[in-house]
Amino acid sequence: MEQGRQTTHPLRATIGAVLLLAAWQGAASAQVAASGLHGRIWGGAVGRYVLTDNEAFASPGFGTVSLQVAGSAPGFGADAELRMNRWIGLDGAIGYSSLKVQFTTTAAAGTVDTDHVTVVPLLLSLNLHLVHADAVDIWVGPQIGYVIYPHDLSFASSAGTFSYTPKNVFSAKGFVVGSDIRLSKSVALNLGFRWQNADGDSGGHLTIDPTFVTIGLATHF
Repeated sequence: MEQGRQTTHPLRATIGAVLLLAAWQGAASAQVAASGLHGRIWGGAVGRYVLTDNEAFASPGFGTVSLQVAGSAPGFGADAELRMNRWIGLDGAIGYSSLKVQFTTTAAAGTVDTDHVTVVPLLLSLNLHLVHADAVDIWVGPQIGYVIYPHDLSFASSAGTFSYTPKNVFSAKGFVVGSDIRLSKSVALNLGFRWQNADGDSGGHLTIDPTFVTIGLATHF
């Protein structure tokens, strides 16, 4: 009996050491998988979710003019995230959409014309990964952006042709919420919500605040 106890203790110690080593290797592998570069492509709906609504404004020859984004539109984009560790990542994104804008003027009562404003946001966010399990990864983060409006808008009315030039803008107020749902070892289903406080001009004549609600695919390198 005494001899049996002496052989059992080393066996238990060996098994315990093997289990601890396996757990350490698993944690190290998960850490390596979480870090590195993650790429995503996505598409979905883009609309405006504004903090303040448009303000009508006076324009010589057109009386009081109103411009407003009408409805939502398709949009798409891509992002790349550098994961420093399981908790934190630095993400750069680019998007594209073309939103319908309605024009009205008191100089031509009843006239409603439309054009499209092209929106190209360049976004940078600091992602905090609140959930980072193998099956699902969920993050939120503050976001800054430089939003490009590359084209002028033109509207026809009986009072003449009204032209509007949106201004590219830097915005420090925005956020992102996202999730990667694992489909295979290197591919995941991506869900995203990105919002940026960015209007067509500083006077609030065309409030946009582009909001991307998207679905896509993600991978890591």
